[in-house]
Amino acid sequence: MKKILLYGDSNVYGFNPDNGLKYADDIYFSAIFKKELEKNNYTVVIDGCNNRTCFSNTKEAKLCATKDIKRHFNNNYNDIIFLIGINDLQFRYNVSFKDYIEHFIELIDAVKKNYPNINLTLLCPCKIQKTVINHPFFSKLFDKTSIEKSLNLSLVFKTIKDKNNCRLIDLNDIVQASQKDGLHFEKEAHKLIAKKLIALYLK
Repeated sequence: MKKILLYGDSNVYGFNPDNGLKYADDIYFSAIFKKELEKNNYTVVIDGCNNRTCFSNTKEAKLCATKDIKRHFNNNYNDIIFLIGINDLQFRYNVSFKDYIEHFIELIDAVKKNYPNINLTLLCPCKIQKTVINHPFFSKLFDKTSIEKSLNLSLVFKTIKDKNNCRLIDLNDIVQASQKDGLHFEKEAHKLIAKKLIALYLK
């Protein structure tokens, strides 16, 4: 039985842009993916966390993937799927694309060192919508520079993918972030992402 880790931020967790709560398990893509794969002799572990970064320093270790991922190093995963990196664009971190790429590769290298035969799939986050500027909470974290940087994520993730032998799914080709908060996915987007991931494994 193959074991998959689906790891990432609030969209993996199932954050609902309508009310800030968590979607029901039949709505967000991680849970839909888990349910379908486990019908087909897979084990899927979901580890999504609000405000988790890839590498930028936060007060809690669990919110920084490069620190937190080590918790999963003794679990015999065959595959890891990452959806992470949008929170690193918060203006307080002020990251350059050079640092972004280098630190993301450090995360991948740490995983590959522990799991030499791992199959890695990167999900490129969606561009941040301009409506984030007017959101009562997220406007305190993201600004126009964050939005501008997010426009380059497709190219950044392609660079990361080309430097590491892993799969890449650019979510910008499938869905877009909700206009409600500029960051998170609405129900239909979750269905489309789940469909794409399920098709990747159940061909």
